[in-house]
Amino acid sequence: MVLRTFSKAYGLAGLRVGFGMSGNAALMEPLRRLKPTWNVGQLQLAGAIAGLQDDSHVARAVKTVVEMRGYVARQMAGMSRFRMVPHSRANFFLTEILDPALDSDTVFEELLKRGVIVKNGNHIEGLGSRYLRVDLNLKVHMDRFLNALNDLPAH
Repeated sequence: MVLRTFSKAYGLAGLRVGFGMSGNAALMEPLRRLKPTWNVGQLQLAGAIAGLQDDSHVARAVKTVVEMRGYVARQMAGMSRFRMVPHSRANFFLTEILDPALDSDTVFEELLKRGVIVKNGNHIEGLGSRYLRVDLNLKVHMDRFLNALNDLPAH
């Protein structure tokens, strides 16, 4: 079974469009039962079709994610209070909070005050209070995240 979303590489997260394919009908049946009774709207469908036809956009988006992952890793390598958890191959990464005086609730709120939105590890099953999930984005947004981390007051 192959499941795909149009969220990141296609840049269509707001459309909430994805698809699944399988040559095995038995694998697809449980998904059909979970599917809402309505289908995707015409604008969502048009966006998805356009996304499938724009290979150069997808290539640029993937290139940006790979470049920004490396950039953020290099920038965070010198931080003593935070570290990027290595080996992400996704369009996001985990930040581990090394400072024992901080937790994900505190860091999340402080970043939010600075206009930076991340996901709080306390609200992600299996992560907990020492982690944040950070989506990779354009350099200007990653710099805002990095600067906000550096600006957090010592507790």
